[in-house]
Amino acid sequence: MKGRKPTARSLKAMESGHVPVSRGMPVYDPAPPAHLDQLAREEWDRLIEALNEVGSLAATDLSLLEGVCCAYSRWRRAEAAVGKLPELHYTDARGVPHVHPLVTEARKALEVLSRLATAFGMSPASRRGVEPVPDPPGDDDPLEELLG
Repeated sequence: MKGRKPTARSLKAMESGHVPVSRGMPVYDPAPPAHLDQLAREEWDRLIEALNEVGSLAATDLSLLEGVCCAYSRWRRAEAAVGKLPELHYTDARGVPHVHPLVTEARKALEVLSRLATAFGMSPASRRGVEPVPDPPGDDDPLEELLG
């Protein structure tokens, strides 16, 4: 894809300062899909809560969020398996060195996770320059009382 990467709707709202994203957005609390393993379910619950806090979760995002959770689980499981390896490289019967396939799997899973997470503004690069929108002054604001 050429050109600038698209920015998530909630990030645009936070950048412009016009729409406080935490207000007026529907809150979704869907159950995790049945096929997710334990790691993916935990990530699902964590992300649903975090994305609802900033108002950046829409019903149309759930399948992409499912992909993020699956990629997260795959990466964590691959990294756990890599941690049990005695060596990250091996030599085949002809004496040619190779990277262990689990190391490659962990790297690929992290790449997929990073690409998917960027769509939700979950990477430092996708959040750069974005400040949270402050809450509007309420009834207990001293400046409001003074200006009254």
